[in-house]
Amino acid sequence: MIISTILYFSAIAICVAITSVAVGMGESIICAQAIKCIDIQPSAKNEINKAMLLGVAITETAAIIGLVIAVILFSKSYTSPYAGLPLIGIALAIGLPGFTAGLMSAGPIAQACKSIVRQPFFSNKIINIMLITASFIQTPVIFGFIISLFIFYNIDHCTNYTQAIGLFASGLSIGIGSIGSIIGLSYYAQAACASVGYNRNAYFKIITFTFISQALIETPVIFALIISLLIVNTHIPQDNLVTAIALICAALCAAISNIAPSISSGKSAAAACQQITLHPEQYSTISKASLVVQGMLDSFAIYGWAISLFILLKK
Repeated sequence: MIISTILYFSAIAICVAITSVAVGMGESIICAQAIKCIDIQPSAKNEINKAMLLGVAITETAAIIGLVIAVILFSKSYTSPYAGLPLIGIALAIGLPGFTAGLMSAGPIAQACKSIVRQPFFSNKIINIMLITASFIQTPVIFGFIISLFIFYNIDHCTNYTQAIGLFASGLSIGIGSIGSIIGLSYYAQAACASVGYNRNAYFKIITFTFISQALIETPVIFALIISLLIVNTHIPQDNLVTAIALICAALCAAISNIAPSISSGKSAAAACQQITLHPEQYSTISKASLVVQGMLDSFAIYGWAISLFILLKK
């Protein structure tokens, strides 16, 4: 009972504290860069301020979601000895992607401010790309929010420790599985926001490439989301050590196998975006090459996802 109470309050604190720290740090980077950009180009202060405020609002998403989950947890008290691990699962599902997104959202917005300094009369298009790419960075946090709600509504039906471990594993999968995608999305977003500042004539090519590339970068986190949903909906009638270990291994396999492919996919797409800026006439060749590479990188995440499914079927 005491341990469950400690874990209950710890989960609430983690959801708010970790996301708030990261978002605060990210927003400080954005504001500092905006001030530097206004100093360089005072005539563009209105456009830079607009980009800064919109960017800060999007970055705030992670902290707001953390606060919402904390309030939801506060609305209910838990006396079950099985509630502790699921609550920590919720904290991981919100805290890990929220922390990563809070920090990594700063880069694209800072780059957008620099691009406005270079192309002040093209600020609306630059802000459009910033909003699109920054919004993609927040989607894994929303996935974590969805899984948190599933875990929350299943805690009351948790009657043994293996079920509790399963709910914890569900949060673990989406929490760790989100990290690589957020970092990869941020790498690409920074390149996209910087590129329009160097060559505004490549805007339409870059924005088309953005939707396709970011969808591929984000694909691995969807695999982690599917595994999380499968685990959270697994019914386990009684304690079983083998099943508990299988659920943890499936979650880790799906989550860890996502990290490197997502980051590498983001870096590859960022390099392609830079080349499109320099050679827009070769857009077709560059984009096709990049998409092939990203597809091959995503195959490694598919391997991890397939093994996770086999583990769940064999448990």
